[in-house]
Amino acid sequence: MSTSNPGARGYWRDWLPPMMRAWATQYARALNAGRWVRSATGADQWHFDGLPLATLLGKIRAEGEGAGQGSVRNQRFDEVYHGDGLIIWRAMSGMRIEQREVIHAKYLCRGGYRDHCRLLGISKTAYWGHYNEGHAYIAGRVPLIEEQLEMLKLA
Repeated sequence: MSTSNPGARGYWRDWLPPMMRAWATQYARALNAGRWVRSATGADQWHFDGLPLATLLGKIRAEGEGAGQGSVRNQRFDEVYHGDGLIIWRAMSGMRIEQREVIHAKYLCRGGYRDHCRLLGISKTAYWGHYNEGHAYIAGRVPLIEEQLEMLKLA
């Protein structure tokens, strides 16, 4: 997909980044049981949300000894992704690993593109190439995923 041709939603650079940030926030929060928040002083601070009771660690904290002894009905996990985060997560399936690594670095790691290039061991040109290819891949799949989710709501 070319980034110079607007689709029905317009240029992906206009509408995709907020969706990507929603996905990244949900991904990081589920993975780390917390999130970065800006304090009143303007400094970034880690806010620990706790672990959901559906997880083993959450049950251990809440129930103490023997918490891991449950039944099959206790082993249901809430959906990690919702809204735009779910759309992006589904749209990323099948993406090439190089694109996925750059997308993850961009939205989930601190630092700028130079830090991400060092982390991934790639050049600036490769980084921005994978960045644009990854976003174009996602942008091409988002309308289809939205349509599928809408059909599921109607069913």
